[in-house]
Amino acid sequence: MIKKPASVKMLALLAFLVTNLIWAAAGPVIKVTLDFIPSHIFLFLRFLVVGIILLPFTIIELKKNPVDKRDYFNLFILGVFSQTAIILIFDGLNYTTALDATIIGVMGPLLSIAAGHYFYKEKVNKAVILGTILAVIGTVFVVIEPIFNGSNSQIDTLHRLWGNILAVAYTLTFLIYVIWSKMSMGERSTLFKKTLSFIHIRPMHQKYSPFILTVTSFYVGLITLVPFALFEQYQTG
Repeated sequence: MIKKPASVKMLALLAFLVTNLIWAAAGPVIKVTLDFIPSHIFLFLRFLVVGIILLPFTIIELKKNPVDKRDYFNLFILGVFSQTAIILIFDGLNYTTALDATIIGVMGPLLSIAAGHYFYKEKVNKAVILGTILAVIGTVFVVIEPIFNGSNSQIDTLHRLWGNILAVAYTLTFLIYVIWSKMSMGERSTLFKKTLSFIHIRPMHQKYSPFILTVTSFYVGLITLVPFALFEQYQTG
């Protein structure tokens, strides 16, 4: 694996920090939004707007760097894990508190560090390992806390617990996307390659840019959310 300069690593960590700060702020906003717009319809409209804005840039990029047809399935699965799976956190916020969802979401970057070390042999020091273990333990307590303390809000215990489980599920699906994306962008991982082979999925046949991986995942999200949005519209009448 090619060793990256310290400045590049610092920039990557800063990007992760900014992303998680945005997501932390998004939780309460999403919670309020769901009082006015059903979650699946909101997500469909979100992807539709993004898809329209990015369409010209996507066409230009795909003309310069076309996608190998053999990778269509892999890109579709990546899109499901990264974008379609957002349904999990939105549905989770229908049941749990924004605070619980935010705390659980913090586990994502920490698990990414652990997975990066496991699959890509990225170096982590003992302090990071200890911090990750403590954070995971703390997150587990947040998830199951409603069982022991009951409901301390307007949300009943079982609903809050279910919402927490959905938030954890989204964190894990996005973790899979992050680890798989690294390999799709050229990082080598024999262990992850074997993992894909075990579930009968072949690695990408070529290297893709972060833009291609991100934008194709948005369009997968748009397409796969159509039935969810239509069903929700039918239910709400």
